[in-house]
Amino acid sequence: MTLEDELILDLSKGRNVNIERALLITSELDEESIKQYHEKLNLLERGFEEYQQNHKSIFFDITKPKVIARDIHNYLWENNKNRFFQEGNYLLSKVIDAQIEESSPVGNCVGLTSLYTMLCNRRGLDVAIMFMRKHIMPRVLFDDISIDVESQYRNGFGIKADKDAKQYSQLALVHSAFSGKFWDAVDNKDLIKQKKYSSAMMASLPEDYSSYAAKGLVYMEDQKYTEAIACFCKAIKLEPNEPSTYLVRGTCWIKKGDLKAASRDYDKAKEIAKK
Repeated sequence: MTLEDELILDLSKGRNVNIERALLITSELDEESIKQYHEKLNLLERGFEEYQQNHKSIFFDITKPKVIARDIHNYLWENNKNRFFQEGNYLLSKVIDAQIEESSPVGNCVGLTSLYTMLCNRRGLDVAIMFMRKHIMPRVLFDDISIDVESQYRNGFGIKADKDAKQYSQLALVHSAFSGKFWDAVDNKDLIKQKKYSSAMMASLPEDYSSYAAKGLVYMEDQKYTEAIACFCKAIKLEPNEPSTYLVRGTCWIKKGDLKAASRDYDKAKEIAKK
């Protein structure tokens, strides 16, 4: 059993996992490589400490959590300004390498959120993950307020998440890594990996619609249209404003011979898409 298989098993059984280690495992690293990437994160952490010392001000106490949260965002940007790319890295190991090497964009929203969150964790900050349909971002939680961080923008510290964003635990980062691997498997037409990573998505974040949507797509590939429809119905209940879910459910209705139900779903998808 691989480290990734062990991680998926732990998640499916509801066991606690270390998020930093889990994200490195999703990068398909062995134990020795995981140690090397822990050290690379140590390097970035030491760089942050130097950054704070070089940017001290009589107006801000650099030991205060809100200042630390802001400074981590600023440090990552000043350390490597070539940051965001929509189709960029989402696996933590690749994001760490890109942050250090400055040779390519650091990552997409999943990758940038993962790196920022790991450095915050190392400084004792409490970070939740804000989920939107096509985007994620970190939310730093303090005793009196919370501050959202849009990592893809230089001035993103304090930019609020969309009002319909859902707040999840950091397991959402693990879920997002598995989601990226699921869609890679879809692109490669690898049904075995699609099944593996859709199950991993469900194990890490069963409360998000995308877990059911992915499971439904796997059932479609297996021509199990009744089971696929059940998954898409759950996905729609959790997120009724995602048009693609209605489209694939409509396709399943056609396969089952229910053209009226398919037409309703296609019309609903068009209605949502026009908004």
